[in-house]
Amino acid sequence: MHDRIKVFSLYLGAILINTVFYIQIAGLINGWGSISPYIASYYHHLDSSIYTADFVIVNSYSYTFEAGLTVITAYLIKFFQPFWIIVMGTLISLTGFFLSSYITNPYLFCWVIGFSFGAMSAFIFFPSVWIVWNQNPKNKAFSSGMSLSGYSLGPVILGMLFTFIANPYDYQAETIERNGKEDEKIFGKFVADRVPMTIRWCTFTFLIIFLVSAMLLKRKWRTDNSEKNISQTTMTYIEMLKNLKFWNLFFISVFGLSSFGYVINIYKIIGLNTVKDDHFISIVGALGSFFQCFGRIFFGIILDKYPWKRIMSIDFIIITICFLTLELSEQSKYLYAFFIITLYFLITAIYNGIIIQTDRDFPHDRWIITYVFLGMIPAFFVPFFLEKYLTPIIGYFWTFVVISGITMVATFQVIFHQANEVVIEKELAENLNIDEEKTNK
Repeated sequence: MHDRIKVFSLYLGAILINTVFYIQIAGLINGWGSISPYIASYYHHLDSSIYTADFVIVNSYSYTFEAGLTVITAYLIKFFQPFWIIVMGTLISLTGFFLSSYITNPYLFCWVIGFSFGAMSAFIFFPSVWIVWNQNPKNKAFSSGMSLSGYSLGPVILGMLFTFIANPYDYQAETIERNGKEDEKIFGKFVADRVPMTIRWCTFTFLIIFLVSAMLLKRKWRTDNSEKNISQTTMTYIEMLKNLKFWNLFFISVFGLSSFGYVINIYKIIGLNTVKDDHFISIVGALGSFFQCFGRIFFGIILDKYPWKRIMSIDFIIITICFLTLELSEQSKYLYAFFIITLYFLITAIYNGIIIQTDRDFPHDRWIITYVFLGMIPAFFVPFFLEKYLTPIIGYFWTFVVISGITMVATFQVIFHQANEVVIEKELAENLNIDEEKTNK
């Protein structure tokens, strides 16, 4: 019973710490996509040449910083406990997030907020997952799914909190002229002027969540024999670059997470043009993130039980179908809610699936995960390129077709990947049972 309580508190701490982490990742689905229209409105009233599409690039900046800082995190783990890396990263990130509320230059704001989000992701996510894996090495897909549920829980808080502070009276966004086919939606001055204050309140809220989660996470590293064995490095950097499995996983992250990033960034922009009900759109985003929490756990369970290729390929195919039929959401706000919530749920498999398969393919070289996810840099430039340059020319329907094609590329990569499925997990579980039997004796 005591062990169950410890495991529960460990998972709760990981969920809460990744809730804080979601401030960064437009996380990763309702995060940045839910607040960027307000940010754009604030800066549009300062400079009328600024539009919502200009802030989609924040995710690209954040992932660029995240990629570099994640490599640094993988190096720091040799000298510091994961817990203290999390503390350092959170304090740096929340400080940057708070200071960004005083910046009046939109381009500087994008760089500062991008760095803050990227640092938070790099210094929190993998260390928290490593803590959970270290304390409970069996069923890693489920363990990482539990941690990632916090990655989805954050937007439920952030999206709703930001909306109801910045826009408490549900003022609707106004349509303004813009070159191209798609109209631009901008909130009025009352909502725009409340944006800096809202950022500060959100920063304070997530600081409180961080303090609670920090008390629940383990500070000491477990050093049993099985964990020592899987922590040994067996590959060099040059050998990694010559490995075809690494490159296929890298490009799965590029093409698979492009659809992931597109949903995160664009769902509210689409809703403002079709549904035209700000509070309803925010509720849909929050519900999507809530269902995504269950998706993280659900896919974590089935990735432990069923073949990786089967789960991931089916998931990508259904995502493609949803994008090809997303244009139907213009007919009803309830159809819009159905499509967005469904996509929220389905894309939870992508991140967790890449993590767990990389760990299975390279069980003694976890540092390779950080290089696989360098693919997030081009993946999160895709939504910015589409929204800024392509959508104004071809419209949303053909943009959905393009993102569907990108997702299908990831599907074929999964099908032809030479995957190690569950052998490593079974061996680790057997080793752990042997160790426990020896301890009991």
